[in-house]
Amino acid sequence: MVETNGHRVAGRTTLRPNYDYGHYDAKMTSERNAERAARTKVKQETGVEAEAEFATAFSRAPSAMAKIGRRSSSSSAPGNVLITTLIQEESMTTMSRDERETFLADLHVGVLAINDSGHGPLTIPIWYDYQAGGELWFLTGPDSRKGKLLDVGARVSLVAQTENPPYKYVSVEGPITAIEPSSKSELLPMAVRYLGAEAGKQYAETNTGGGGIVVRMTPERWLTVDYAKS
Repeated sequence: MVETNGHRVAGRTTLRPNYDYGHYDAKMTSERNAERAARTKVKQETGVEAEAEFATAFSRAPSAMAKIGRRSSSSSAPGNVLITTLIQEESMTTMSRDERETFLADLHVGVLAINDSGHGPLTIPIWYDYQAGGELWFLTGPDSRKGKLLDVGARVSLVAQTENPPYKYVSVEGPITAIEPSSKSELLPMAVRYLGAEAGKQYAETNTGGGGIVVRMTPERWLTVDYAKS
C-alpha cells in the first residue's frame, strides 16, 4: 500500500491538505489569552464582567474604563449594557460641524502641540484666531523654541477648552500651510481679541519691534466633546 499524507477510510486513503495546525493552534491560544487578559483588566479596573469583544476594545481606553467603573458602582446593569450605553453617550457628546466651528472661533487660549525630535511634544498656550471654514493662525517669534520647531508642511495640534462645567473642548490637527513675517495688521486684531479694544491697542503699540511671524495651519482632523449634551 502506498503511504500518503491522509486518513484511511473504508480501504482507501483520502488526502488532506498540508496545513500548519501547530501555527493555527498557537494563534488561537494567543487570541484566547489576549481576551482573558482584557477581561481581567476590565474586571480589575471597573468591577464589571464583560464579554471578550467588549473587553478587548474597552481595555484599550483607560478614560472609558474609569467611567464604566464609576457607573457600575451605582448600577446593577450588566457590564455589556453599561459599556454600550457609554459608547452611545460618547457619540451623543460629539459636536456637530457648525458647533465645533463656532466653538473654535470663540475666544479661548489654545494649547499648541508641536513635534520635538528626540523629546516629547512641545505644548504651549497661545493666542490664536480662526474663522469658520478657514485657516487657524497665530503669532510667534522665529527664534522662540516653538518658532524654531515650526515649518511649512509640519503637522501640529491645538486644543481649545472651557474651564468650567459642563466641559467642552475642540482638538484640531493639520499641516502648517504658511509662515510669513507678521505686522501690526495681525498683531492689533489679535491683541484686541484677547485684551479688548483699549488694552489691545495699547499692547499692539508697545510691541512694534517687528521680527515676528504669523503661522497658518489648516484643521484637517477634529476631536470634539460637549458634556452639556450628556
